[in-house]
Amino acid sequence: MPYVFGPVPSRRLGNSLGINLIPLKTCNYSCIYCQLGKTTNFTNKRLEYFPNEKIIEELKYAIEHSELKINYITFVGDGEPTLHIGIGEIIIWIKKNYNDKFKIAVITNGSLLYDEIVRNELSNADLVLPSLDAPDE
Repeated sequence: MPYVFGPVPSRRLGNSLGINLIPLKTCNYSCIYCQLGKTTNFTNKRLEYFPNEKIIEELKYAIEHSELKINYITFVGDGEPTLHIGIGEIIIWIKKNYNDKFKIAVITNGSLLYDEIVRNELSNADLVLPSLDAPDE
């Protein structure tokens, strides 16, 4: 499954089912410590990088076939998840279809949180975890 992975154990989140919304190394930063290595698609452009319908289809399958209890559905992956313009729609879909069965987390570099649209899209998540690693910005 190219968009959904896990569930994987997390010290903070329990069993986390991950959603990858972004193509490999697509980010608006190129952090030296990134486990993916140097960013190759450096962009600040918000797009629907993958079709929401395909992501949701995979997510439903993963939830229905998981052998582990899922505590969180976590938006993270191969780049900055807030670059995906459909993240808010997917969060709302999860809440609508699974009520409060799962909590939703977004792990982000926080660079787009200045944008009111992004903040509104993330407002339905239970937990937004920005990494604030720059010493002076």
